[in-house]
Amino acid sequence: MTFDKLYKKAEGYYMSEDYEKALKLFKECYELELDNNSLNYIGCCYLETNQFESAISTFSELINDYPEWERPVLNLGRVFIKKQMFSEALECFQKALKINPNEEETYFYLGIYYFTMKNFNKATEFYKKALEINNSIPEVHLNLGICYSKIGLDEMAIDEFDDAFRLDNSSVDALFNKAMVFIFMKDYNKAIEMFLCINKMEPEKIENIIYIAELYLIIKDLDNASKWINEILIKDPKNITANKLLKILLALKNKE
Repeated sequence: MTFDKLYKKAEGYYMSEDYEKALKLFKECYELELDNNSLNYIGCCYLETNQFESAISTFSELINDYPEWERPVLNLGRVFIKKQMFSEALECFQKALKINPNEEETYFYLGIYYFTMKNFNKATEFYKKALEINNSIPEVHLNLGICYSKIGLDEMAIDEFDDAFRLDNSSVDALFNKAMVFIFMKDYNKAIEMFLCINKMEPEKIENIIYIAELYLIIKDLDNASKWINEILIKDPKNITANKLLKILLALKNKE
C-alpha cells in the first residue's frame, strides 16, 4: 500500500475514534516516510488511549524538530490538561498562540483551560475568539453556551446551543444544556420539549424519561406524568427514582 493510501486509511480510523488501529497504521506510515504529520497523529493516538508519557515524548520530539509549528505544542498542552497539570498546559497554549495567533483550536483549548479553572468570563473570551476565526465548529458553540449559562446570560446560552445543534443535529449535549437553561428559567414546557426530542434520539436512556416525568409533575400535568412514569417502570420496575415519582403522583391525585 502506498504512503498516501495508508495515511488516508489511518486518518479514517482516527476520525472514527478507533485509535488503536489508527496508531498501528500511522506507525507504518512513519516507517515509510519520516513524516511530521504522521508522528503528530501518533502522539494524538497515544493521548486518546491515555498513554500520556508516550504522547509527551512524541510531541516533545516534534517541538524540538519543528519549533515553529504550533500543533505539537498545542497537543502537548492537551496532554497536560488530561494529566491535570494545568500551569504546564497554559504555558503550552500560550506558546502555541505566539507561534500562530490564527489557529482557532488554540483559542478553543484556552477556553477549556479557563473553564476548568472556573474563570467563565475568560473562557467566554477565548471561545468567542475561536468562533471569530471559524464559526462552524459545534463544540465551540456548545462550550460558549455553557459559559453563558454559568454567568447568567441565559438567552445568549440558548442561541449558542441552537447554533451547536444546527451544525450537528446529533448533539444531545446541545439539547440537554438548552433544557437545563429552560429549567433554570422555570420554563418547564420548553424544557419538556427538549427532553422529548432527546428521548427520540436516545429512547433507551431512562435518565431522560425521568426528567420528562419530573417536569410533568412540576407543572401538575398528572396524566402525562403517569404515562412517563409507567414508561420507566416498564423498562425498570425497580427503578428507585420512578417509584418515588409514582408515590408523589399518587399523593397529588389524592388531593384532586
